[in-house]
Amino acid sequence: MMFSTRQIVLAALFCAFGILFPFLFHFIALGSVFLPMFLPILIVGFLVDLPLAFVVGVMTPIISSVTTGMPPFSPPIAPLMAIEGAVLAGTASILYRKIHLNIWMTMIVAIAGERFVLFVAAFFFAPVLGIPGEVLSLVSVVKGFPGVLMLLIVTPIVVKKVENMLSI
Repeated sequence: MMFSTRQIVLAALFCAFGILFPFLFHFIALGSVFLPMFLPILIVGFLVDLPLAFVVGVMTPIISSVTTGMPPFSPPIAPLMAIEGAVLAGTASILYRKIHLNIWMTMIVAIAGERFVLFVAAFFFAPVLGIPGEVLSLVSVVKGFPGVLMLLIVTPIVVKKVENMLSI
């Protein structure tokens, strides 16, 4: 499958933002609460076709982990975030670009899918940490609530601005 130069540049740009934003947010101790890596990952799902969105969703946490040390590979946060990113960007790309769902329904379904993946993964990972699965799952999902709000507020604004700029 061939991709346009525009889509490749957008994918690379938002992958870079996905590495930069967490670094800045963690610098002021707001990283895991505001989900800064997921903002560019979600936005790219609206702007590029599924294969590129999927690649950005998977590779952004991995590249970030290798280059900055966050998210860590041990405990396996980076692989989990790669799965979450794939669900987030992939779902957004399918629903918005292929099925042509509106931006709000797309965001709600994509974010709900990502949060579900986190909930299930935390439940199964909890015993390794000696924590009840229900507790870690619930805490993991609730802790990111401010980030979900940020995604819901910022994503439509950025997507519409980029679409207007590029006449997508």
